[in-house]
Amino acid sequence: MESTSPLSLLMEQGATFVPNILIENYTRLGLDERDVMVIIQLLRFRQSQNQRRPLLKVLTQCSTIAESEMKEILSHLEEKGIIRLMSIQDDQGRWSKVYMLDGLYERLQSLFNRKEDNVGREEEFDRLAKLFSQVVGLPVAPKHERMIIQWLYEYEFALELVEYVLIECCERSGVWQKDWRIKAVMESLYNAGFKSVSEVRDWFLTYDQDYYWINKFAQVLGRPIKSNPEKSALRRWSSEWGFSDEMIALALEKGCLAASQPSFNYIETILKSWREKGISDPEHVNSEEEAHQAKKSKRRDKQADKLSVKRNIPKIDPETGMVIT
Repeated sequence: MESTSPLSLLMEQGATFVPNILIENYTRLGLDERDVMVIIQLLRFRQSQNQRRPLLKVLTQCSTIAESEMKEILSHLEEKGIIRLMSIQDDQGRWSKVYMLDGLYERLQSLFNRKEDNVGREEEFDRLAKLFSQVVGLPVAPKHERMIIQWLYEYEFALELVEYVLIECCERSGVWQKDWRIKAVMESLYNAGFKSVSEVRDWFLTYDQDYYWINKFAQVLGRPIKSNPEKSALRRWSSEWGFSDEMIALALEKGCLAASQPSFNYIETILKSWREKGISDPEHVNSEEEAHQAKKSKRRDKQADKLSVKRNIPKIDPETGMVIT
């Protein structure tokens, strides 16, 4: 009787094909080990059991991942475009939802196509890892490596752009040198679609301007500027209405002089009035105020003349017709 080898017995239980390019490059897709394990389970159910959407409970039974966390991982993979939930109809006309992995295959194909082009990016990674460590003052941890890989491969940022951001954060010091702050900056730049150093430079300048006015108004008003409508108004005054910093400062000054407790809305009213009148510089403001004061003075003089005339009208006694002195 021919004996069966242990390997043959194992192979009879089935095997799951997992592309090496996924195992070697999953961090470049912004994935971690748990994400990959869930993907492998989806591949297993798809290849060996023809289940294209295994139940959440079944997936958790095949791993040490809790059901709530499994749900979060699946949502995370959907958000990244790795998997997608799709309704399909079978031969008997029945509809069901299945997990499609075409997003994963497309991303892997893209990685394969760019493999030769990205050979030099390994050197870029080492260079950025060294600079990152200098900026944050810490050795590069695995989470930092994933961040750098994401900037290079998922965000497709140029080396010069990432270096500029790291150096800028280093020069600003303080909280800017925290790893979470740098990560947030990179995400903001990616979401804004910035790809050039000049765009990033303008972003930092805009941020500085916003930060300056937020703090300035907080000092004057005696409270923090936290609401989004107020922050949006600060940007609107300069970007949409075209007011210079000098004009915004002048409106702030006028608002403080006009009220013991200045309000944000009153200051915006001043700027809105200037905008409607086409006032765009301090000289125009001064001339407008001088004209307004002259008009008020003229109105007062007129009222004084009328009062004076009224007081000089003689009173007549209706019986005698004589002037009453």
